[in-house]
Amino acid sequence: MTLYDICQEVGEIEEGLFYGQVSFRYDNLMCAMKPGHPGELLDDVLAEIGWDVFAGKEVELERVKEWVKSLKQFKSAFKIKELSAPIKHAQEYIEEQEKVNQNQEGKTMKRYFIEEAKCGVVNYGPSGFVVTAVKFSVDGVAQWLYVVDVEGILNVVQTDTDIYDGLLEDNGDEEFNDYVNAHNIEEFEGIEFDGDYLTTFASMYDDPENPANPLIRYLLTLNYCSMDEVDDLVKLAVGKYIDEVDIPLSDEEEEWLEEMSDEAEDEEDS
Repeated sequence: MTLYDICQEVGEIEEGLFYGQVSFRYDNLMCAMKPGHPGELLDDVLAEIGWDVFAGKEVELERVKEWVKSLKQFKSAFKIKELSAPIKHAQEYIEEQEKVNQNQEGKTMKRYFIEEAKCGVVNYGPSGFVVTAVKFSVDGVAQWLYVVDVEGILNVVQTDTDIYDGLLEDNGDEEFNDYVNAHNIEEFEGIEFDGDYLTTFASMYDDPENPANPLIRYLLTLNYCSMDEVDDLVKLAVGKYIDEVDIPLSDEEEEWLEEMSDEAEDEEDS
């Protein structure tokens, strides 16, 4: 059977099956382009790449590009119009993967250098709040992240100036409060903040490769530590890239991990 015959035969297969099965290896393409030339074995002609792409599996991007190039040449040489659909699907796959790769490259390039860190408590009778601040820089550009913890509700603020003293004073200055509210954030590099630390931990553990995770973990660990531990935690990270720091787990993070472990065991038992 020639490659031309195989192409014709596969072209008559049910459309859905055709998308999943047809693929041609580029190594055999040039010699097999001539009609009548004996084809390689069938399993050499019907390759696995196409099936993996349409099954949603990860395939090395360069192999998919090579596969698409082969399909385009076969489509042109053998006038197989049915190849248009798998080519279109594969090109969409390539575009999606290239976007993902670009996003990942943008993330992995970021390293967070800790320039300053501090934490303070304001007491109002039986209640109060904690203010935690970390100054970090990426490629020489400095920013501040703050957690204002009011009875367990976390408010996260991002600025390019130091407002730590103003947050601690909480003097009711309307202009200052408007500034703080305008710089309140609900996410940082994909890590979510909704006031509940459980959401933030879940967001970090859902994306363990996010390079911003150590920065937020450090911010929260500093927020939850006792005042006796603040100085040691500040010395631990200041003057270093945060990804090089072994950040201790806060009690809150340990509790969250235990809850996740218990839930996983319950699901296995059910």
